[in-house]
Amino acid sequence: MRRYESGMRWCVWRWTDVDWRGETYLLRLHLLKTPWGAIMLHWINGPDPHPDPHDHPVDFASLTVRGGYTELTPKGRNRRRFRLRRAIDIHRIVEADPRTLTLVVCGPVKNEWGYFTRSGWKMDWKMYRDMLAR
Repeated sequence: MRRYESGMRWCVWRWTDVDWRGETYLLRLHLLKTPWGAIMLHWINGPDPHPDPHDHPVDFASLTVRGGYTELTPKGRNRRRFRLRRAIDIHRIVEADPRTLTLVVCGPVKNEWGYFTRSGWKMDWKMYRDMLAR
């Protein structure tokens, strides 16, 4: 299995395990990644393990191919087969059918991942991860 290395600008057919405390909650296959965008498959194995919502570094479109998931946004809960998201949109996956599969098409990187804590401010994902690991 060819693994994705963080920071790669170009890749074809690279896998990423997104795990929390030793459990993979998302498996990602980059079918193609370029500086202008990417096409990926995501196997979602459960809800987001973190208690706070997050944004993304890219604008993206997501189509659920198998299963489904429910997310919580500032507008409430939703469960859709197709989603369009801006990088600044915040959400949190709160329920997911086992091995949900999505096709994701995204644009270029616009910002860093961030979490919106209960105190209402955006925290860099690395700081957030380190805070929860303590």
